[in-house]
Order: sequence, then C-alpha cells, then structure tokens
Amino acid sequence: MKNQYSSFIDYLATRSENQILMTSIAQHNGQSRQVTLLFSLLFLFFIRQLTMFVEAIYQHNLLDKRIGFSVLGFLFFLSPVFLFFINRNIKFLTYIFVFLFLLSQGISPWLPTPLRIVSTGIGVSVFLLLFALFLSDKRWEKVNIAVSIAFATLLSITLRAFGSTVDISLNSRTAIIGWLLIILTCWLLWRLFSQTTPEEKNINVKPDEPGKSLYFFVAGIFSVFALIYFILANPGVLSRWTGTSYLVIHIILPFSIVLIIFHLYYRILPGKLKKWHLVIWNILFSLTLILSICLHMITSPQSPEANPLVVYNPALWTYWVTYAMLFLSPILFINVSFFNQKLIGKSPATLAGPIMLSTGLLFILISILIFTNIWGYAGTIGRAFRNYFYLSFLIAALGMLLPYWFVRTNLNLSLLQHSDYRSKKMIPWIGILLCFLTISGILYTQSTPATVISDKKELTLMTYNLQQGIDYFGIKSYQRQLAVIKKINPDILCLQESDVARISGGNSDIVRYLADNLNYYSYYGPKTITGTFGTAILSRFPFSDCRSIFTYSDKDEIGTAVCQIVLNNKSILVISNHPAGSDSSKQAHMDMLMAMLRDNEYVISMGDYNFAQTSSFYKEITSELTDAWLAVYPDGIGQYHPMDLNTEFKDRNARSGRLLTDNRLDMSERIDHIFVSKSFKVIQATYLPAPESASDHPAHWVVVQ
Repeated sequence: MKNQYSSFIDYLATRSENQILMTSIAQHNGQSRQVTLLFSLLFLFFIRQLTMFVEAIYQHNLLDKRIGFSVLGFLFFLSPVFLFFINRNIKFLTYIFVFLFLLSQGISPWLPTPLRIVSTGIGVSVFLLLFALFLSDKRWEKVNIAVSIAFATLLSITLRAFGSTVDISLNSRTAIIGWLLIILTCWLLWRLFSQTTPEEKNINVKPDEPGKSLYFFVAGIFSVFALIYFILANPGVLSRWTGTSYLVIHIILPFSIVLIIFHLYYRILPGKLKKWHLVIWNILFSLTLILSICLHMITSPQSPEANPLVVYNPALWTYWVTYAMLFLSPILFINVSFFNQKLIGKSPATLAGPIMLSTGLLFILISILIFTNIWGYAGTIGRAFRNYFYLSFLIAALGMLLPYWFVRTNLNLSLLQHSDYRSKKMIPWIGILLCFLTISGILYTQSTPATVISDKKELTLMTYNLQQGIDYFGIKSYQRQLAVIKKINPDILCLQESDVARISGGNSDIVRYLADNLNYYSYYGPKTITGTFGTAILSRFPFSDCRSIFTYSDKDEIGTAVCQIVLNNKSILVISNHPAGSDSSKQAHMDMLMAMLRDNEYVISMGDYNFAQTSSFYKEITSELTDAWLAVYPDGIGQYHPMDLNTEFKDRNARSGRLLTDNRLDMSERIDHIFVSKSFKVIQATYLPAPESASDHPAHWVVVQ
C-alpha cells in the first residue's frame, strides 16, 4: 500500500512538472507569436518611415533642383552613436523609443514636408536603436526575425496592391487601416509586457570585442533591408524598370516569400545545406538582379549630332530574368535568419560601431540611386554616377555575400527554424491569405478602359507636368492631380515628370495610379532605369507602335514617349515631350521631332518644352504645327474663371500665367504647349495656373476637331 501511495505521489509530481513544462512552452510560444507579429509591424513601419523620409528630403529640394539644407536630415542616420552610452535603464529606454517610433508613424503622413523630414527622421533613427536593443535581448534568441521581415514585406505588398502601388493605409480616405495597425502594435506591446516583466539582466550591456565578422554580419542584414526597401516592399516598380507584367510579379514574389515562411515553420527545405549552397543561391540571385537592370539600361546619344536612339519593348526572354530573380529572392530572408543568429545577445555598445557603419552603407546606397537621376543638378559627384543605376544593387548584393566568408562550417537550416513550431502555425496561413488579397487587389484596381466610339469628331487633349506628383509647395498631391484630370476629362493625356517609380518618388507609380483610377490605356514611356524624369501617354483609345526616343542630353536624360492612335480610320501620332538642358540638347530633340512631323500627316505633340513662344525652337515647330493656344488667343492672352483661382495669391510664376484685369490670363511666357497638325481645328483652349493645378506647372487642355 505504501509503495502504491508513493507511486501515486510520484505520478502527481511528474504530472505537475509536465503541466508546468507545457504551460511554460505555451507561454513561450505565445510570446514568440507576439514578438513575431510585433517585429513585423515595427519593420513595416520602418520601411514606411524610411520611404517617406527620403521622399520628403527629395521633395523639399525639388523646387529649386539643387542639393539644399534639408539633406542634413540624413544626420538622423547617426543615431546609433547613442548605443555607446546605453548601459542601464534599458526597459525605460525601450518604452521611450517605442513611443517615439509609433508617434512618428502616426503623424508623419499628415505633416507638411519640412516637418515630415524631422518626424520620419526621428522614426528611422529610433528604429535603428530599437533594432540594436532587440539583438541585445537574450530572451529573443529563439525568435527568428526573418519570419517577421518576410511577413512585413508581404503586408507592404498587399497594402500597395490595393492602391495601385500607393500604400492605402497612408491615403486620407483609408487611413483607418494605418491607425488600426498602430493600435494592433500597441496591443501586442501591452500583451508582451504584461505577460513578462523585462529584467535588465536579460539584455547584455557589457561591451565586448566586436570582431571583424560582426561588422560583416550587420552589414549583411542592412543590405537585405536596402533591397527590401528598393524593390520587394513594392515590387510594382519592377514593372516600370523592366517592362515585366505587373500581375505576374505580384504572383511570383508573394508566393515565393510564403514558401520560405512555410519552411521556417514546417521545414520544407532540406535541413542541412553546405555553405556553398547558400553562396551559390546568393550569387544566382545577385546575377539575375543585376542582369534585370543592365538588360534595360541605355546610353543616350553622346553628341548633338548623334542619331536618336529608339527603344521598343524588350524581348520576352528578358522578362524571365526578372521572374527568376523573384523566385530566388527568398535568399534575402535566409540571410537575415542566419546573420541574426550571429548577433543575438551582443551588447548595444558592441553593436554600435557595426550598426553605424551599416547605416552609412545604407546612406551611400540611397545617395547613389538618387544621383543616377539628378546627376545634372549635383555637380561633379552627380555626373560620376550617371547611368550607374545598377551600382547600389551590386553593392547590396556583395554586402549579403561577404559575411559567408566568415562561416567555417556547413549550415543546418533547422537551426533557423522558427521557435513557434509547436504552437498553432497561424502566420504562414495568414501569408497565404495576403497572397490572394494581393492578387485580388490588383484585379480590382487595374484599369479596364471602356469601349469608345472610334469615329469621335471632337477630342479633348491635355498636357500636364506633374512635377513628380507634388504641388507648387512641394506637397504630395496625387489625389488632387487626379481630381484635376477627372474634371477636365481628356481623351488623350500627355504627362511629364511622371517617373516616380524610384525611392526619391516614394516607390510609387503615379502613371499606374492615374490610369487605374481613370480607366485609361497607358504607355509609361522611358523606363526608370534610363534616368529620365518621365514622359507618359494616357488615352481612352488603344495604342499601337509605342516607343521611347532618346536624344542628346547634358543635364536631364531626354526621353520622348511616342504612340499611334487610330481614329476615323486615320493614324494619329501622339508625342509627349520634355526636353531640357542646354540649347544644343533642345535642338537635338527638335531635330528628332521635326523628322517625325514630316513623316506623319496627323500629329498631336504636347508637353513641357522648356521654351517660350519667343524662342527659335518655337518658331521651328510652329512652321509645321499649329499652337493650339494661339489659334484661339492670337495675342497669347486668354480668359480665366475667377471661381477657379485664388485671386489673392500673388506668388505666381509667369510661366504658369499672370492674372490681369477683367479676368484675363497672360500666357505669353508659357513653356507648356499643345501643337497639332494644321488639319485639326482648335475650338477651345484653357490653362489652369499653379498652384490651383496641384503642380508647379499649369494644366493645359484644348478641344479640337
């Protein structure tokens, strides 16, 4: 009886220990899920903050087209220097950093540009500190941040898919989504801190020797951050860089990311891989990435006398290089998963130097990409990076590859397994849901042009320099520019400064945004990789024979968008122009234009020509075409409706129109023109000056027969 009693006591004790163990595992897995989701949201907010930060600095300097005082905002990248001094009160600092980060995320989208530079700069700098504290906390050594970063990337793709590349959570009409994400983040933080009381001893505050390898592992992680920011967080930009299918890109990439998330939970890939397997995977990804860019680069004519370069859509096989790169892209998350394991538990002071150098690397990569576009306005430094769009991506690819030099053993991918493997595997299936939501968002928002009457007798033609999607005061104005176009309701629309599918433009695509919301056909014109500021054509009518023509340039890359439209059984040549730079570069563009005019009977040539009606270039083109404005107002002075303009606003640019008495509008100094063949009859001509045009240029439209 005594033995039976002892056995029963032992059984209860064992059962109690098992219950405690299972409860501990459940609590750990619950925390693991919470930390995974929490870091996903924090990383999503970081990519947003970084995107808005760089975009705001660029916008603030755009109006005078030179490097200005606001570039000092990049000093926020120096915040990791404070890590040298973090040796106590870690818990309190974490609370302060999180509060500042979420506050910045909440208010930044609604601030004017100068204040947005400060707010987003604070957000970026605070995240760098939070990231170091996360790595220093030994409690999270079993939490794989690769899952968090992959999930954040998926969420970013989905939010932008529903906004035609514009994040709907930052849109005033759907801002509730952004606030709900912030509330969810606060709830996760509360849950995490209420379940466990962070102890200072969990965080290593004792500095040690960082070692050479530590610098490379941190640089590897920041190289991944850069590539996610440049491409993966909004892969729609690839469609404008390479001409690949917008829909196919959004099928391949999200499902590739979900595959790697499933591996980190379900061990889909082999558990053991040799080091050289991952090295080859990195090399293949890097090669396809660089090749995707280089295949679509062009070299503009190098002298005014050189023949124009005509570029059509590339061969279909080039698209498969980009698709292969997207299939291989999950190596980024494998890299993060591995590099993170080498850094966890290091003290903030130990990480300070490596993170500072890595943020410097990120700053260099960002600067190079911007200089490849504004080389004509950045002096000698800018010109050194002309036509080097691939360079930032090459450096980032090397940044991911070099850390493997310090890996001496083969890798066991099971060590990269997410610690939540015993719990309900919720995140992978949410990833699948996000994939289908992404595809649904694209199918829901994509342009579906209505059938138009091909024998239409009257056409409304419009030219609009978008100033890269910002207004007269340097404030982002996509929605207001869309409203201007909707009110005018043109049949054919030529856009200039429309290429914002780059980090300086917030990685958005305003041509797609407008075309989807207007239900128009669209031709993007020169690819982003070519370095122009963009010329595009939108139309109610389908296009044919679209191409981009590059002429000699010495300040801006000059790319002209050209398409054919058939109406009344007549082929009409539509040209969107934006020549700039010296007289020799404008003359090279004019020579190209005049050659096309002589070969086509019906021509509509619109754009920001950067010359007034007193110039020799104007006289040359009007020898062949009719200036639609002067056809209605021979003296260059038209009319405006006082209800459309703020007559109290005095700081108007003469090129955008001068307000005279009796509601007269003097457009004699205009540089935005619509020229048509003499076979067209101009019925009406109108200018809407800035700032009412929601750009720094006037919106100009005419009605012709």
